[in-house]
Amino acid sequence: MDRLEEKALLEKLVLNYNENITWLLIGIVACFAVISLVATVVSLVTLWKDRVTPFKCSKNLMLLFMIFEILVLFILIEIACYLAIMGEIRGYNAHKDIQKGFSDIKEYYVLKQKGNQLDFRLKGKYRGVGILEYHATAEVVEENPTVYKIEYEGDYFEIKK
Repeated sequence: MDRLEEKALLEKLVLNYNENITWLLIGIVACFAVISLVATVVSLVTLWKDRVTPFKCSKNLMLLFMIFEILVLFILIEIACYLAIMGEIRGYNAHKDIQKGFSDIKEYYVLKQKGNQLDFRLKGKYRGVGILEYHATAEVVEENPTVYKIEYEGDYFEIKK
């Protein structure tokens, strides 16, 4: 299968993808990460200045517990933001590779033949990206030891085994 055929097949499998929405989401998540950093610093400074507590336990112990709780929450928020941004960037890069025709279909899909059908199952690292169909099925028109000739949505393609 040449690169033009693979590009055409991958373009048929691409869902509605909007690059502007990707950049908007990255911007929103980055702003949320910065806001959570500022909120963490402000709350830690406030806790340090107001070390008065109505509880009967040690003021220092209560202060340490609250600081630990805020820092753990901050770290979890920053990890979630990082994962969200990396997922969007992975989708953006995959979409650009598909548009340029540099991608191999086997990079994105696991191919399994079931009778005269060829199943395309999206690989794990691209599942949450949302740019490609999760599962697709094509009819095998002809098969030889090295190539499948398939029909998908009215178009014919050759895929190396």
